Amino acid sequence: MRTKYTKIQISLHWLTLILVIAVFATIYISDWFHGPIRTMLKNAHFNLGVFIWLVIAFRLFLRIIFKAPPIEPPLNRKQQIASRAMHDSLYLLFLIQPILGLITRAYDGRTWTFLGIPIEPFVTIDETFSYTLREIHEIIAIILMIMIGLHAFAALFHHYIKRDNTLIRMLPSSKK
Repeated sequence: MRTKYTKIQISLHWLTLILVIAVFATIYISDWFHGPIRTMLKNAHFNLGVFIWLVIAFRLFLRIIFKAPPIEPPLNRKQQIASRAMHDSLYLLFLIQPILGLITRAYDGRTWTFLGIPIEPFVTIDETFSYTLREIHEIIAIILMIMIGLHAFAALFHHYIKRDNTLIRMLPSSKK
């Protein structure tokens, strides 16, 4: 039985973290600029969001194929439920968030580019609805930041306090 996630699962996990940092950085830094730099940063935010969606969808596919390696020593029932709820919620929010962002952008009536290809609004402009969607998008972003922090805290807690293999299962192998 495997004691670690597969190399691709580990790589995609850490790629997700890098993409999430980049997606948050681009949108927050964009407020510091105007003109073409702001537009470039916002388009980077939109593109990174799409990439996060693709990576998460592929991670879910891999999770179906490759079951999670067991935590040793095993978690108690409450911890298993909490762990499952956290992971399921993270996956769900990471899938919803980019879609919500794209729909918000469409109702806003603004064109954006995906890898240089202009994406025109595909719905009737509704600025009020767009504003509501943007607020929800921002609230989910805050929830995701908190959940990511709790996820990292839990991994460190399991590694340093409980001394189980929770974190080790997702770390790249060291070369000897």
